[in-house]
Amino acid sequence: VPFYLTYDFMDGAGNAAPQVTRTVTVVDMNDAPAFTIQDGNATSTVSVSENQTAVTAVIATDPDGDFLIYSLSGPDLASFDLNASTGDLTFKQPSDYENPIDADTNNAYEISIIVSDGDANATQDLTINVINQVEDLDGDGIEDHYDPDDDNDGFTDGEELAYGSDPRDPASVANRAPENLTLDNSYVDEAQPAGVVVGHLAAIDPDANDTVTLAFADGNGSDHNHLFSIDANGTLRTASVLDHEANATLSIRVRATDERNASVEAVFPVQVRNVFIPIVKTLPAGEVTHDRADLSGRLLADGFSSVTEMGVIVSRSWWFPANDPNTRYVPSVPAETEFALSVGQLEPATRYYFRAYAVNGEGMALGAKKRFTTKRAPQTDPWANAAALGNGWFHLSWFGGFRPFENNWIYHQDLGWLYAKGTSEDSIWLWNNDWGWLWTSADVFPYIHSHREQSWLYFLTKDSSGIPMFYHYGLGNWLNAAP
Repeated sequence: VPFYLTYDFMDGAGNAAPQVTRTVTVVDMNDAPAFTIQDGNATSTVSVSENQTAVTAVIATDPDGDFLIYSLSGPDLASFDLNASTGDLTFKQPSDYENPIDADTNNAYEISIIVSDGDANATQDLTINVINQVEDLDGDGIEDHYDPDDDNDGFTDGEELAYGSDPRDPASVANRAPENLTLDNSYVDEAQPAGVVVGHLAAIDPDANDTVTLAFADGNGSDHNHLFSIDANGTLRTASVLDHEANATLSIRVRATDERNASVEAVFPVQVRNVFIPIVKTLPAGEVTHDRADLSGRLLADGFSSVTEMGVIVSRSWWFPANDPNTRYVPSVPAETEFALSVGQLEPATRYYFRAYAVNGEGMALGAKKRFTTKRAPQTDPWANAAALGNGWFHLSWFGGFRPFENNWIYHQDLGWLYAKGTSEDSIWLWNNDWGWLWTSADVFPYIHSHREQSWLYFLTKDSSGIPMFYHYGLGNWLNAAP
């Protein structure tokens, strides 16, 4: 690689002398790597027996001692793996003389190996010849040109010769039927929904890598096959609801078949166990607030069947009507015996009835009925002496019926929505959107003083549209809610 240097010179008197330019050439001293293949002998062909992945160790040396990187190219490179650091060359899949996959399908795989030291490369063309495996398979002293599975039927030639089948005929196989067909469980509870797992069927196939398919078979002992189903993985399930009283012992017949149609069959009895509804006890209510109650129950017996759900039924009616939106089923978190839960979204000052329940495959069991009454909602209002009417409604003899809410709003049977503030019914401040702040008490109602109007109002009744009517003493007129 040439490059140029220019020098400036000065004479003894300090005067500039003519410039001098010199050409400098840098010579690359790197030597390219060189190949040695198979015990140090460079060659362009390698022979390997079929049914193996190892090919050869590709070795290259570099005179400069540089680190070398190996790579592949060529028409058959897709069939090989090459270790980029060590140069080990292998087939991706064991080679098969009878089924070559090289580009020319002649068992001569052609590739090129490239080695680089980072600056210089070397390339070696290589042909890998796959040769037929030779061995005396039948012991007659004559070498047989068979590979381990010459006809690719899944059985080695040795297995086929020992079995008596032809190792070169894929239709002649050394297939053995599955065996040891078993069911790991033989009982199921009655009254379970269809699809419940009974057990798992399994069979052993003595031939390696064979797939076994399980299915029902007709014949002796197949009377109740239609009551069951078999999943692809061998799981036996019920296909209908079973009844111990109708038939306590069922019989199924199952066949295990391998992929070459060899099979084994077995008959299995399935016992249908008798079960009963559970027994559950309703426990007394715990803490009760204005909108929540702590309720609980206890499972006394499971009826010899798994309990799938427990909880309480809550209703405002003693009869727990199913079509009543106020009848609620509140399930509990799973528990073995005793459960407890907190039931919310209850109305204040309201009586409720409740009972525990439990469900298993045979049906639902109900505990005894009990009751509780929610408390009045906590709030700073003047209704301490109001009588509870139920369902959240209260009544004062002088004020009428109303329903209070936690945010100090009330709904009055005649006056509509009002915001209430006060400490006793002797002095009550009310606010609504039409009149603003109003004052009244047990002594003056239905007279009401309007702070905004600075006048007394007299509440008489509601008009035909349901709007409250007032007499405005300041104006001397009857007015509706909008002044």
